[in-house]
Amino acid sequence: MNINPINLHNFYSKINKKTFIPINAMIKDTVSFKGTPYRYENDDKNLFKDCTLKKMKSFDDIKPENLSLIHITNYFPNNGEILSLKEASKNSAGAGECRSTVHFSLNQSVERDNTQISWASMKYAVILPFEKVLQKTPQEKIGGGKYGDFFFIDSVKLPEGSKIVKYNKNIQDGKFRISEAKNENGIPIKGVELIETSDPDICAAAQRVSEKMGYSTFDDIFYSTEEAKADAKKFKDFMNAGDFSKITPGSKELEEFLELSNRVNIRKAEAIERLEEAWDIFCSDIDCCNLEQGFNNPWTKSDLLIHFIGNILIYSNNNSWLYKNRETKVDFKDLITAQIDEIEGMLPENKKLGFDIQKLKQIVIKSDTPAQAIKTIEKELKLTPVIMPDDNAVNHDAYQYFNMAVAANSGGDINDFIGLEF
Repeated sequence: MNINPINLHNFYSKINKKTFIPINAMIKDTVSFKGTPYRYENDDKNLFKDCTLKKMKSFDDIKPENLSLIHITNYFPNNGEILSLKEASKNSAGAGECRSTVHFSLNQSVERDNTQISWASMKYAVILPFEKVLQKTPQEKIGGGKYGDFFFIDSVKLPEGSKIVKYNKNIQDGKFRISEAKNENGIPIKGVELIETSDPDICAAAQRVSEKMGYSTFDDIFYSTEEAKADAKKFKDFMNAGDFSKITPGSKELEEFLELSNRVNIRKAEAIERLEEAWDIFCSDIDCCNLEQGFNNPWTKSDLLIHFIGNILIYSNNNSWLYKNRETKVDFKDLITAQIDEIEGMLPENKKLGFDIQKLKQIVIKSDTPAQAIKTIEKELKLTPVIMPDDNAVNHDAYQYFNMAVAANSGGDINDFIGLEF
């Protein structure tokens, strides 16, 4: 079963846009000279003037001081902070949709994932020094993850040295225009720069900015020799080209391709094994969780739990916690409280979820109907469960989650008694 919890972001990136603050106007063009509000630097391999090299030469160099956090988004940081959806989408009563985590890739822009999001066409990339973020973030809000998807809880404040990358078609090719980043009120964000580029691929531009900040990519340790780098590039170029016309049985080209593929795959397998070992040590050193997004992740499970409660009226009979069909029944109240106990057992002692899950448990227990629970969740937990269409990917994830839970609790499949098709 393939579950895509990151689809939460895919869905929410399309709603409540008014709660985010975009840049509404570009800085007025002026001539670059001493005393003007911006400067130009070349879009090349040379470091920015205020940056130093932080080279990772081996897996032992995976340390906070050598890592950048890269966040691709359509929304400009709100008052110098990257907000989770829960924080950013608050209504007049202070309640927001349940998405309590903020996600980053480390040292490399996200290229593709399972969300179908077009990352390259987004408006902004925010690049932060990992070490400085750790210093300013309470331990309970440092979630964890993997190097391709690292998350924090609620919000992340931009420390000094952070860069915000923005597309501007008026910038000269091969140049970055650099100015002081400002919040929505025009007040400078201390130590944070806005970098404008004519490259419409924001992911590619962010990658180059991260490298100009002194951060190397994981490819530098995955392919530590020139031979390994050359093989990897040759293999990637060949696969991207998609021309297999010369790869015929018994041909020299087939033999060469198989040898190349074998070398690349062996190196990759060895590198992944070493990376997993190094990443485990890294997570232990900074006291964060080494886990994927999915059902072994208490933050993902707790978010999906809220989404399920928000949609339970679709599943239940006449606003009841109990659903009956054929000879089987499901008590959603018992099911939800059991899931809460499971989530609490997964959460490390020094970490926190995005909301008080014990309070959620009491709300569910004391509520006579799902509708009453939803109303109380909005009032007391400041969360707004969202009723989503049946074909929405987030609803699908929440549905599949409870499909498994119901099957475990009832001995049957939830399709037997709620009749939903996806």
